[in-house]
Amino acid sequence: MLGNKSRDFWAEVRKMSGKSAGTLTTVDGVFEPDKIAELFASKYQTLYSSVAYSTSDMEKWPHLGHMIN
Repeated sequence: MLGNKSRDFWAEVRKMSGKSAGTLTTVDGVFEPDKIAELFASKYQTLYSSVAYSTSDMEKWPHLGHMIN
């Protein structure tokens, strides 16, 4: 599947399991949609801030560009 971008990961999962995934109602014990969004934003900000970024560092790894697109 990694080499074949035209295949959809979740479609493949549904084929194997025979049913579609339901919607989560709680995340880390939080069940209100706005609170889940706040929790996600907080976790994303922590993760995003934990990795230093410098343009010169990124220029050292030009071969990674194809993985992002």
